[in-house]
Amino acid sequence: MLKGQSATLVLLLLTLLPPLSFAQDSISTTEVRPSMLAHRVGGGVSIRLDGLLDESVWAQASPITQFRQQEPVEGGGAE
Repeated sequence: MLKGQSATLVLLLLTLLPPLSFAQDSISTTEVRPSMLAHRVGGGVSIRLDGLLDESVWAQASPITQFRQQEPVEGGGAE
């Protein structure tokens, strides 16, 4: 009889647990997220990835300033 009860308990748990996993609130927002566009550098131009922005092609780049942080203040401006 114990096997039948434990099988019933397992079956009951398996039917009740999946709906609970969908109980989390989904975050919906109408806020438009900022976007950026990358441009290809023309032929004959080389950029050295050394952390310095001393190549002349960087003068043509548009700065990205709309960063937002997640921690420690959700949605706050980047520091």
